[in-house]
Amino acid sequence: MIESIIKAIFGDPSEKKVKEISRLIEKIKEFEKAQENFSLEDVKNKTTEFKSKFEWLDFKDAEDTKKIKAILNEIKCEAFALVKTTAKLINGQTFTLPSGKEVVWNMIPYDVQLIGWLAINDWNISEMKTWEWKTLVATLPAYLNALSWIPVHIVTVNDYLAKRDSEEMWILYKTLWLNVWIIV
Repeated sequence: MIESIIKAIFGDPSEKKVKEISRLIEKIKEFEKAQENFSLEDVKNKTTEFKSKFEWLDFKDAEDTKKIKAILNEIKCEAFALVKTTAKLINGQTFTLPSGKEVVWNMIPYDVQLIGWLAINDWNISEMKTWEWKTLVATLPAYLNALSWIPVHIVTVNDYLAKRDSEEMWILYKTLWLNVWIIV
């Protein structure tokens, strides 16, 4: 009863979050449209441009930490679009993984992955079902936060998934000019 009264007065917080995320997805799509003629060289240059915004900031300094957060928030939609653009650019290409296995890249994020990206990046829990490409979802907040020169860690529950996912996503990270290491 109290919950329904609160929702009637203030609205459903989940619905508000979904509306906010929907607006951000539209911004991402605008950046994606602006990047539709990008080449892999343009991706490299854009990543370099993003990283340059953080070059003189120290994440251990309180004032710089605020600046880092503000810059990440400012570039978030454009960076998310760049990851999606990159996934499109490499779609259908064959890559040889560090293990020697050959794979064809075939993952382009859908809106549901964008929603997951935005939720995770904003420190929310994003529950996704099997086959909803959770591994791909983790790439975007990792890419965005790695631009600030702060090491990013993705944790999974077993060594097999850690090895598999680090190798498969290595393709995308490498194309975005990031490095990947794995600890098992």
